[in-house]
Amino acid sequence: NLVVRVPTDEIVYNADSYPIYTMSLLEFFGAAGTDESGYMLVPDGSGSLIYLNNKKFNAPTYAIDVYGNDQAIPLPERSSIIEQAYLPVYGMKRGDDAFLAIIESGDAMARIWADISGRVNSYNTVYPSFVLVQNDVLDIGDYSGNNTIMVFQPRVFKGDIKIRYKFLKGQDADYSGMAAYYRSYLEKKGMTRENPRDNVPFFLEVVGAIDKVRPILGIPMRTAVPLTTYEQAMEIINELNGAGINEIILKYTGWANGGIDHSIPTSLSLMSKLGGSKGFKKLQSFLEGKGIEYFPELGFILNYRDTLLDSFIPFLHASRYITREIASVFRFNLATNMPYRAAGTFYIISPSRIPSIVDSMIKSLDKLSVKGISLRDAAINLNSDFKESNLVDRQQARVIVEEQIRKINDSGLSVMALGGNAYALPCSDYLLDIPEESNQFHLTDESIPFFQMAVRGYITYAGTPINLSSDYRKTFLKSIETGSGIYFCFIYEENSAVKESYFDHYYSTEYRLWMNEAREFYREANEALRSVQGQTIKKHEKLAAGVYKTTFEKGREIVVNYNSKPVEINGTRVESLDFKVVKEGQ
Repeated sequence: NLVVRVPTDEIVYNADSYPIYTMSLLEFFGAAGTDESGYMLVPDGSGSLIYLNNKKFNAPTYAIDVYGNDQAIPLPERSSIIEQAYLPVYGMKRGDDAFLAIIESGDAMARIWADISGRVNSYNTVYPSFVLVQNDVLDIGDYSGNNTIMVFQPRVFKGDIKIRYKFLKGQDADYSGMAAYYRSYLEKKGMTRENPRDNVPFFLEVVGAIDKVRPILGIPMRTAVPLTTYEQAMEIINELNGAGINEIILKYTGWANGGIDHSIPTSLSLMSKLGGSKGFKKLQSFLEGKGIEYFPELGFILNYRDTLLDSFIPFLHASRYITREIASVFRFNLATNMPYRAAGTFYIISPSRIPSIVDSMIKSLDKLSVKGISLRDAAINLNSDFKESNLVDRQQARVIVEEQIRKINDSGLSVMALGGNAYALPCSDYLLDIPEESNQFHLTDESIPFFQMAVRGYITYAGTPINLSSDYRKTFLKSIETGSGIYFCFIYEENSAVKESYFDHYYSTEYRLWMNEAREFYREANEALRSVQGQTIKKHEKLAAGVYKTTFEKGREIVVNYNSKPVEINGTRVESLDFKVVKEGQ
């Protein structure tokens, strides 16, 4: 390997006149010329390829922040919704040679850039830049002729920038080889092989309670509305068992502390509307009797419900913007893409406050004899705290959050994470809502399941709930292509229960309407993937437009056809919107 390190504390600059903002590193390292063939690997979503010299001169330069946006830098307007880059990697293939770059330090400050030849210069380039001093705009209104001024964080990032380049040749010089190396790298960081299970896992998310604004004595009040009680969750599981679905892994959302938008989890209060302490204990006994792993969901990156009696005081414990205001986030209005403040304020918890919250949360879970936890936000959101007296930059926040996830795991709790930023992978047993495709930016050419190829055989995962996807047949086929588990999100009440609430994205979750599809999809998936449980993905390749082949560790090969017409590949016919096992393997 080649390891490149930049000690940022040795950078000299004029802080008064020209504060350093970003640093690009080795922009032309491994650059490909105009006559070369291959592609660049970039990490948005599941992973994406940019073919060298693809002549997309009108497309914008590719750029994406590693681990998504820092929410402590306010976003006044949302221009689009994109899958973030969960992995701090990029690479390039040129003919029979390739390299994979892993950002080992400074990853939380990084942005990945890529561009093709023929626009700015004659090279295809992929490289990172790093934000060393964050800035923001302060509106000073009537106090000056200029309405806005730039404000900067109090100090430069104090830490090393470090990138590891791995060089690949021959058969290993493609994105399958890059994924194999990154998998081995994560293994050295603590990611361990999983024990193969007998059947494909069926991830069941059950939604407990949501908030709705209802008139009480003529006054609109925020009140909890149960969608699935503890008793009703048992009923759903019994019906799934009756349909032949037994390998269930349960995630319970909105189960305590007021529902989905729960209060800070330093202490846990079971909800009487869901069945209270007695009902929860009955559910636990039921699940343990059936050997079902269960993961109640909690978040500790944002404060979703601020109450007077909790231990969180926004003025003291919330992060600050660079402008010194208390940092908060809001839901966005789908029509305007502007913050929808009426839907509530979520304070960003200062990273320095998170360790004490996690300590109390672990104790509270232990009192309830809970054996696993679903992390709502710790593997997705990563935020700074720009307090002038106690600055926690994003790289420091990354270290803090990683330590807390490890602490949770070391306490004996199994960990299910939503998303899957790289720092969470070594301590995660399950991943949900992982990206199934890239963002398909204009400059990119192909989505690839690089994320899945890096973790399969080590972490069990699933993508989007099938019944909440825009095309559930294609979502199911994506599960087959990527070796995922089957994932459904259910409520016991009718779909209309979520109308006129902030949770109407659960518009298609009434379990009775989906039992037939759940049974059939699970049957198909189990026939295809049961024999490859616990195996890595050895190779992934595109055979034709909309046709992909996945080769698993011990030789089983599956071809998936996303087209509306049948295709014939090497004498084998694959029907439209279907898949076929073309080689059994060992």
